[in-house]
Amino acid sequence: MSLKFLRIIFFSLGTFVFPSIEAQQLPFDWSISEADSLYDERTGESDAKAYLRLGDMVVLVPGNPPVKLSTDIREKEYRRFGVEWRNTGDVSTSSFEAYRKGFNRVMEIAIKKRFGDDFFDKTEQRIANEMQKASRAGKR
Repeated sequence: MSLKFLRIIFFSLGTFVFPSIEAQQLPFDWSISEADSLYDERTGESDAKAYLRLGDMVVLVPGNPPVKLSTDIREKEYRRFGVEWRNTGDVSTSSFEAYRKGFNRVMEIAIKKRFGDDFFDKTEQRIANEMQKASRAGKR
């Protein structure tokens, strides 16, 4: 048999056995049920603790994305301290609100422990000052 013939057989058989990259990721873990992927307060707390173990501090906030300038200023002020201000959009299910509540409770305790109880008040004041400066300068 020629090399060309073997290549054709190999590639056609390989395509038949593994038609896509997903097929090569077998076996699939069927142990995660739909109930395991639901949001609740305890899961939020657990996820926040996992982020903290990795050294990441994140605050989850609801709502539509705000105006670009206010987003930039807010993210810059929180990033100065290594805190990510993450907008989760307008998700308003009770289970996700419970998740966010549990997540933020754990995260806020850690942030206040590291930067002081007045961290959020001071940061929001700096953001308000920066917004005033930007509006006086005519930025949007």
